[in-house]
Amino acid sequence: MSLNSNDLNQLEETAVSLAWSAGEILLNYFKQPLKVEYKGNVTGDDPVTEADRQAEEYLTTKISQMFPGHGIVGEEGAGIGSNSTKFTWVIDPLDGTTNFYNGLPLFACSIAVLEDGIPVVGAIFIPWPCPANGRVIHAHKGGGTWDRNEQLTVSTEKFPIPGRVGIAPNFVFGPFQAGKPLKMQPGDRRSVGSIAFELALVADGTYQFAVFPSPKSWDVAAGILLVNEAGGSTLSLEPKSNRWTQFHRFANIEESGPPGQVTLREWKSSILVGNPKITSFVSNNLKRRKKRNLFFWEQLKSFMKQ
Repeated sequence: MSLNSNDLNQLEETAVSLAWSAGEILLNYFKQPLKVEYKGNVTGDDPVTEADRQAEEYLTTKISQMFPGHGIVGEEGAGIGSNSTKFTWVIDPLDGTTNFYNGLPLFACSIAVLEDGIPVVGAIFIPWPCPANGRVIHAHKGGGTWDRNEQLTVSTEKFPIPGRVGIAPNFVFGPFQAGKPLKMQPGDRRSVGSIAFELALVADGTYQFAVFPSPKSWDVAAGILLVNEAGGSTLSLEPKSNRWTQFHRFANIEESGPPGQVTLREWKSSILVGNPKITSFVSNNLKRRKKRNLFFWEQLKSFMKQ
């Protein structure tokens, strides 16, 4: 049974409330002494703190109590081993952990609800800009994107323009190669270290566009909906191709039903967001780097981590 508008409204209200509460947990830890562990192969790679774990435990407990029939996929392990369900909460309790433990207020808590793999509700807590207790940007499918009582829209530029920020990889050394039109006018490129944070600010028009080479599902599940409901467009890069197409759902083509834990945890796809005109311009001028050059990039990244 699909969700109606009343269902979506109620789920959105719940997601907003959860985002505020999880944000409060994070702010209580922010700029406090933290024990940092690393999930990656080297020190500094994929950090996690007690703030990440406490926020995810809070969200998992609350969601399980309120929606016992719904699935959960959390970055720090919530839901691992459970069966696929029609409705799944995809949560990133703290996106931007490195920023967080270094005292940079550039992080987010991202909460999304998927229906058969399609984002239908999203809420993202960010601590900045003002007010002091942060913001929760939120949406449900067909309802627009909101920050408290203000409806948000993406930026309206047709092309990247100088002095306006876009979130993009380094075109010289990154996994993409830019065509001449994009090289000539890429805008002012930035990367702040939190995909969910960046998506929220694409939705409110702060950033012109954003490109993410290989995000995880929990990085983008809520933000994709926020951008789309703010009048934007989300494109994904087809595997082994330079063809950008409209993002529809998190799925494995071998699965006929809702995506399960494995699919959602292993999902990766390059994502491009912004208003429809600017995403069309960028996608027409952004291609995968050739394998030989990409190998050099991977070697360089490995060297820099040593």
